[in-house]
Amino acid sequence: MKKQMLETKEDLSGLFDHLHISIFRYIFVRTGYNRERAEDMTQNVFLKAWEKREQYDCRRSSLRNWIYAIARNHVIDYYRSPKPQFESDGDYEESVGEEETSHLDNSLLAGTVMKELKTLDQDDREVITLRYINEMSIKDIAEIINKSNNATKVMIHRALKKLKAKIEAHEREGLN
Repeated sequence: MKKQMLETKEDLSGLFDHLHISIFRYIFVRTGYNRERAEDMTQNVFLKAWEKREQYDCRRSSLRNWIYAIARNHVIDYYRSPKPQFESDGDYEESVGEEETSHLDNSLLAGTVMKELKTLDQDDREVITLRYINEMSIKDIAEIINKSNNATKVMIHRALKKLKAKIEAHEREGLN
């Protein structure tokens, strides 16, 4: 998406077409793998972007990163709301549509990895999701989570180390 403005409903529609799958995946992982919840929240992110379009400043951030920041804040608000539900609505492959699944076939999310990703804390899940599921740069992630590039690299490294340890422990349990 080259256009960095959000002035018309056509702009919003184009932005939605370009980003909705990656925003959905980000929210899906961050909120407990519930497809309906992620779909609702994804729609709300784009509605919020439309409502707040006057606040967007292309000199401060790309439109993509601005939308991710809205999604991140929406997830934070979700966790602040009373008693969030963490149940899964089924297997990942079943709850994500074919189009999304085809994008993820060769990605980090498979079997044990997906199960262990659920056990990480929110910040670790977030940076892994942004980096490896949504394939964002360190710079973009740092902007979204409001941290320096170096702090972001360290967060990702530590999150991956935790995930690897959990996967190895799970595999050892499976062998016994």
